[in-house]
Amino acid sequence: MDLCSCIPTSGFEGAGIRKEHDFLPVPPDDIFGNAGPVTDRWPYHAVASVMLAHSLLASLPEVDPEKIGITGISWGGVVTCIIAGLDNRFAFAAPVYGCGFINEQIALHGSTTADAVAEWCSLWDPVLYLPQAGMPVIFISGAADPAFSLGAWERTVSFPQGKVVRSMRPELPHCHRLGLTPEVSAFADAVLKGGEYTA
Repeated sequence: MDLCSCIPTSGFEGAGIRKEHDFLPVPPDDIFGNAGPVTDRWPYHAVASVMLAHSLLASLPEVDPEKIGITGISWGGVVTCIIAGLDNRFAFAAPVYGCGFINEQIALHGSTTADAVAEWCSLWDPVLYLPQAGMPVIFISGAADPAFSLGAWERTVSFPQGKVVRSMRPELPHCHRLGLTPEVSAFADAVLKGGEYTA
């Protein structure tokens, strides 16, 4: 799922480079500055799109609806945290890097005003949603991640009600290639096949 009103491409391209959707009013380089109705903001569309995608997958005859999980990287990790608290149909959640206390993540804010960040957090901060998460969750991050602080990550992982596994890797860079985090596949196999996860 694309999170910033852009059309997915074959490789990762930064905000402002990817082609924007024609139908959403949210510019991809203005995460916090979304004025107007809540229903015009990127988290609303991202969360709704994930829920719709889950419903679509679950409707396919070749898919076991009880064995669908969710993962996301960076802002996708933030959306994964939100979804974990809103959609209990998912069998597991695996946010990579993304965590709560977005108001403390100065590297994410850019030139956004403190008031805009505070308003965004009052609607979308993952810590508002994670207390309702009952599925198993693995939180994955790197100790030197410049975008999401270790302190905020450590506090965020205490919120879900279900089983929580933490994977903090000192050498893990902030990267959008899921292949760098094999923990996601191993955790999925453990949850979906009835095994035990060992890091």
